Amino acid sequence: NKRKTEEIIKTKLKFQRSRGEDQLPVYSDIDYMLLGLLVEHRLNRTPTLFNPLNNTNSQKSDFAATELNGNTRNGTINFPNIRTHVLQGEVHDAKSFYSMNGVSGHAGLFSNLNDMAILTQLMLNNGSYGDIKFWSQNVQYMFLTPYTP
Repeated sequence: NKRKTEEIIKTKLKFQRSRGEDQLPVYSDIDYMLLGLLVEHRLNRTPTLFNPLNNTNSQKSDFAATELNGNTRNGTINFPNIRTHVLQGEVHDAKSFYSMNGVSGHAGLFSNLNDMAILTQLMLNNGSYGDIKFWSQNVQYMFLTPYTP
């Protein structure tokens, strides 16, 4: 339930940024889940990148299966409502599927080579593709800057 997930993220989560004496960063999907929610909240809508780029193959469900036995890890995991069917054209990431209605910034991308080439060119052009400007060069720099040791 995406609404419940948003409520939990906004009010109840305490983020652990590092662990131990060496202060190594803690990996978490939460950062990108939260980023997606912040962008949606700021724009007051779900952003669409694919439509202006005519990336028609990045939104279809006719892709190779990503998991043959759902989220069961080949039958080793079981819980109520677990997906046991072949996952094809739907996100395999459990957090995205169960908590974010299948759309989240951390869960990957279904696409084909042509659409991926367009997205790659968008990055190479510092956020521009054709006559469309999606982000500035400063934002591009922030995309590519590592923030962990």
